Amino acid sequence: MRSIPRLSDLVRSASDSTSDIAALPPLLFESANGNSSDYSLIHSKPAILRKLNEIQRSRVQFRIHLFVDGEEVGVYNSSIQRVDGKNGTVILHQLSPNTWRAHIVRKQPVTISCYLKSGHLVFDTLISPLDDEVHNPFCELQLPASMHVQQLRSSYRVMLLPNTASVELRIGRHLIHGKCLDLSLNGCCAQFPPSLADLLRENDEPSAGWLLRVYHEGRELFLTNARICRKKEEVAGLLTVGLNFSKAEAERNRVLQPLLVGLQRERIRQQPLLD
Repeated sequence: MRSIPRLSDLVRSASDSTSDIAALPPLLFESANGNSSDYSLIHSKPAILRKLNEIQRSRVQFRIHLFVDGEEVGVYNSSIQRVDGKNGTVILHQLSPNTWRAHIVRKQPVTISCYLKSGHLVFDTLISPLDDEVHNPFCELQLPASMHVQQLRSSYRVMLLPNTASVELRIGRHLIHGKCLDLSLNGCCAQFPPSLADLLRENDEPSAGWLLRVYHEGRELFLTNARICRKKEEVAGLLTVGLNFSKAEAERNRVLQPLLVGLQRERIRQQPLLD
């Protein structure tokens, strides 16, 4: 069975029933997804409890990836019955399929992966039967020490696939072209040849003389005024530039908002943790 990407020392021995949840390291998102910038890592207990309560209120099913001795032995579905913040536990509804009883006999490491309307969240924790009864249908999770949270919101910054988007920037009489790396309602990140460093100067306000066209998959999306808010030279020699768009424009947002949400939902659907 396929292994879910985790830190090599994550899995504790199945005989160790005293493992402390705080000692579990976070998921290795850099290896799992190539780029972890879409995810924010939360450690605050109140913030984690809010997310768990959101799962409970939404009554959504999530996936439980179970590990024994470093190997994934099963993937189960369940939902949250009750969040007990005082005792640091999460009581689950019955897991399916019911083959979980052959593997979950004491505290064991799992990865939880859950879709919410607000986005995707993933965390590592420990699972165990709720009590010692042989026919007990329920399990409980330990409150996780941290969560990786990916938000879906209208102004979300979406990382674009390589070579799918480009920009055309007119600065006075100069017309330059570059690659578009990411996009949001408020701006984008682009790469240009380093020879343009003097021309691509940072400015405080979007200038009427700086016109930016953004293209995605060969189609022009919009034309807007822009300013450069940051720039840095990459190791490969390319110049990476952050561009801020002018204040909200109805026509630009009408085009961008559904595109961004669609691209981000597609990216979440392709996350390898849910393959």
